[in-house]
Amino acid sequence: MSSMNMKPRNDAVVINEASLPTGIYYRNKHIVNNVNYWHKFIVHNTEGLSRASVLRTILNHVHPLDLIPVSFSNDKNTSSFLGRNCGAAIEKLCKDNLTIGISDSTDSNIHQSLKLTVILKFATTGEFKIDVQRNILSVLQKRYDGNSRKLDLTRFDEDPELSEFCPLSQPKIMFFILHTSKNLTPSPEGYILCHNQIKVLNPLEAVTSIKVTYLDLRNNLIENIDDIGLLSIFGLTDLLLDRNPLCNKLTELSYIKRIKACCKNIERVDEIALEEGIVPIAKTNSLCNPQGYDLVNQLGHYNMLSRNLLRLADFSRSCKSLYRGSYSIIQLFTKVLPATEHDPFSFNVDLIYYATKCAVIVVNGVFREMPQTLLEPEKLYGFTRTFVLEISSQNGECNIINEQLHVYNALTHQTISSFKFSRPIETNALPETPNQKEQQQLADTLKIITNLNTEWSKKCLEECKYNLNKALTLFVDLYKLDRIPPEAFIFNKKNSISSKFVDDSNEKNLSDLSGKPDTADGVPSLKSSFVEVSKNIFQPISQLVAKRIKRLNKNQASSSMLIHLC
Repeated sequence: MSSMNMKPRNDAVVINEASLPTGIYYRNKHIVNNVNYWHKFIVHNTEGLSRASVLRTILNHVHPLDLIPVSFSNDKNTSSFLGRNCGAAIEKLCKDNLTIGISDSTDSNIHQSLKLTVILKFATTGEFKIDVQRNILSVLQKRYDGNSRKLDLTRFDEDPELSEFCPLSQPKIMFFILHTSKNLTPSPEGYILCHNQIKVLNPLEAVTSIKVTYLDLRNNLIENIDDIGLLSIFGLTDLLLDRNPLCNKLTELSYIKRIKACCKNIERVDEIALEEGIVPIAKTNSLCNPQGYDLVNQLGHYNMLSRNLLRLADFSRSCKSLYRGSYSIIQLFTKVLPATEHDPFSFNVDLIYYATKCAVIVVNGVFREMPQTLLEPEKLYGFTRTFVLEISSQNGECNIINEQLHVYNALTHQTISSFKFSRPIETNALPETPNQKEQQQLADTLKIITNLNTEWSKKCLEECKYNLNKALTLFVDLYKLDRIPPEAFIFNKKNSISSKFVDDSNEKNLSDLSGKPDTADGVPSLKSSFVEVSKNIFQPISQLVAKRIKRLNKNQASSSMLIHLC
């Protein structure tokens, strides 16, 4: 039976724009909360709008309050439906003057406010009976694949065979649908719930009594990663959560860890196997075809070749920024653009097209220009590179047939989150460097000679690849230019031994440090500080520093202290 042809009960109460100010709602609040009555909702200004547009707008407006609409009907410029056990939702509508503004709607078809009239006590549950379970079960059977034992509920409320509007975004409706699905034979082991605007996962408790191993929740509105804790009650092996708001709140590593923490048997996340040796899938990556994952995963060395393109001043010169041929492109990257360092943990990959012979990949991330000296500031940039690849049918190798590179100043969130993790260094591709113990010895030596603190001693050594002679030369050059801040030193000039050397311009004082103890001004013997440092290394360093001091004192007699010794 349709409610369109039904007449309201004689004792029904009409709440509209005219009667609302009289307090009619509060005088009849006992009727609103009576579960034995159906209330009728009449919606005005709905001409040209679909059932889904009207009802979804109303449900979004009263969310998270319960309102389950049934028996929807259209009549020219008005629509109507029934609801019961929805007192809180009716109260909210009354507080909003029975008006739902355009801003409350996510539907682009709604261009004006919706006005409502509510008829309380329209009918009793005995006078109007409705049974939707049979219709829903029929739709579920149509959507169920018995071979894979997966139930596809993608955009469920848009199914044309549904007699009632059943949005899974409503927790009670979702619970009822999932509970009804347990009547399918054999019982489902997987649920596909994409594109349903689902915000909460509590309704999944309806299927805890059956074995569920596959769950697809992509393209919903799940915001809190803590909500997936409910999934621990299932023995999930496959979980898809991509394109939910929670994905933008987590790093790739924490995203995988949180899922594995609550799903002990998980084997695949977002269609990527979690096997040892395979790079974890980033939740922000998008693959139009999962078969192209291996192709995406091998592009790391291409990303490391990115450089900063020159901005064009006018459009007439745009042809000059189009490089053709392998030679001109290589020259651009190796000769024209500065050297850079990329943060591989910032990379996001979108595989937007994939076929057997061609693929299109978009890579986003962050890089920085490598400063030539410690004096240069660090420059951080964001980039987007689009690769059009030709795939060889013989060996699967790829040729880049077209590429576009877009470079921009790094955004605030990129600046904060980039370069937080160190990348493993390929030692076989770099010259040998001192081990950790040797590095510490060199740092201690430089501290003793220059009076620099630990941080600046390491900076100088790292800049010179732990070559102590070059580090001392760098120190003298920086000091000469007055580019070392006072806080970089351990002691001030007054307490430093080096100031005495500078004032006396005596080279012998420095050379004596390698062998002759000195306890002047309370300073302990430096010989004991150099027990683990070879004399063959230290003596040339002492001579170098002495010569530098002598030359600088000769040329700049009025300059202040040049080197500190502790």
